[in-house]
Amino acid sequence: MKRGFFYLGGGKSGKGVEWMYGKNPMRRYKMKNTRIVSFLFLFLFLSLLFSFTAGYGAMLRIKSISPDSGGPGDTVTLYGEGFGTDAKDGKVLFGTTPAKIISWTDSRIEVLIPNDLKSEDLVQLKKERKMPVTVEVGSLKSEAKHFDPLPHIKSISPSSGGPGETVTIRGENFGGYIDLGKVFVGSGNAEVLTWKENEITCKLPNKIETRDIKTDKKKRTSIPLTVQAGTLKSEERDFHWETAISGISPQSAGVGSEITIKGKDMGKDTTGIKVIIGERKITPTQAKGDELKVILPTDITNEELDKDGRIAIQINAGGVISNEYLYEIKPVILNIKPTKGRGGDVEIRGRNFGTNGSDKKVSLKSPTGDVLDVKILSWTDEEIRLEIPADKEYENDTPFKLQLILGKLISEEKDWLYLRHKTGKAEKKQENKEKDK
Repeated sequence: MKRGFFYLGGGKSGKGVEWMYGKNPMRRYKMKNTRIVSFLFLFLFLSLLFSFTAGYGAMLRIKSISPDSGGPGDTVTLYGEGFGTDAKDGKVLFGTTPAKIISWTDSRIEVLIPNDLKSEDLVQLKKERKMPVTVEVGSLKSEAKHFDPLPHIKSISPSSGGPGETVTIRGENFGGYIDLGKVFVGSGNAEVLTWKENEITCKLPNKIETRDIKTDKKKRTSIPLTVQAGTLKSEERDFHWETAISGISPQSAGVGSEITIKGKDMGKDTTGIKVIIGERKITPTQAKGDELKVILPTDITNEELDKDGRIAIQINAGGVISNEYLYEIKPVILNIKPTKGRGGDVEIRGRNFGTNGSDKKVSLKSPTGDVLDVKILSWTDEEIRLEIPADKEYENDTPFKLQLILGKLISEEKDWLYLRHKTGKAEKKQENKEKDK
C-alpha cells in the first residue's frame, strides 16, 4: 500500500488502523497528535451546537398552564422559565391570537383568555381539539403547550321544554361574561338570563325552524342546543322538545267555554304557542309549560266534527306539533223537563252547551213552520232554563222540535209537545196533572 494512506482491516499485525508513513517514529507521532486534535475540535463543535439548540428550549419554556381549560375572559397562569422580567419584550399567543397580560415574571405569567380565538387554530389531539399556547420573547418562541378553550355542555335541566321556558345549562369553559356568550337552540337564539363560568340560565325561543327539528326512531322530537363562548362553539347537545297533549279538562265542553289542556313541553310564553282547533290557530289565554288554557271558538261547524261530535285539537309549540287529541264539543241534550205543556218554564240538561251569549239560542219549531220565541232564563255548560210562551192556543196537541244552536254548531233534535188549549175545569185539572208529570 502507498504511503500517506490508511486502510481498515486487521492484517497480519492484528491492528485495526495502521498509518503507513514509513518507519519514522516522529512522523508517526505528529500524525497521531493531529488526529487527536481534530477529534477534539469536532467534539467541541458538536457540544456547542447541542448546547445552543438545547438551550433554546431551556431558555424559554412553558412547563404548565393552570387551569388547563377555560372560557373567554378567564384568567390563566403559565409556569415555566426564561420568560424574562419585562412584559414589553414578550407576548402570549393562543394559536395566533395574543392574550392580554396581567402580570409577568421570569417563571410566571398571568393572562386573560382572548374572546376572539380562531377555531382554525385548534389542533386535533387524539379525540380532542386543543389550542396551542406559546410564549414569544424577542425572536425566541417556546414550544406549544396545549389548552382547552372550547365550551362543553355537561347537562341541561330540565331535559325537555317548550317556548318561553327557562332552562339551566351546566358545563365548563363558558367564561364569566354574559356579553361574550350566546346560546343557540337550533339556528335561533335563546334569551340569556344569567351567565357563569360553569352555568347558564336562558329562556327558550318562541319559534323553532322546521329544518332544525330532529325526530329519532321512537318519534321523539329534539332540537340541537349549542353554547358559543366568544367565537368558539360547543358540541351540539340534543334538547327534547316533545310537545304532547295528555288530556283536556273538562272531558267535554261547548263553544265559548274555557278548557284546560294538560301535557308536556307546551311552553310558557303564549306568544310562541298556538292551539290548533280544527283549522283554527288560537292563542292560549294562559301557559304553564305542562298546562294551557284556551277558549273554544264559537264558529265551529257540525261538518268539522267526527261521528261522535269530536273535533281535533293539537298544540304548535314554537314550530313543534303535538299529537292529535279528539275532544267532544257538540252539544248533547240528555233530558228536558217537562217534555210537554202549555208554555211556562222548561229545564234542559246535558253537556257541551257552552256559555250564554248572543250567538246561542234554543229553537222550538213545529212541522208547520211555527217558531216559538223562547226566553232564556239561565245558561251554563250543562243546564239551560228557558220560558216558553203560554199564550199560544192550539186546537190539537202540537209537536215541536227543540234544538240548541251554538253559533254554527247545532245539537240533535229533541221532541217537546205543546198541549192544545183547554177551557173546562176538568180539562184544566188534567192539564195540571200532565204538567206535574
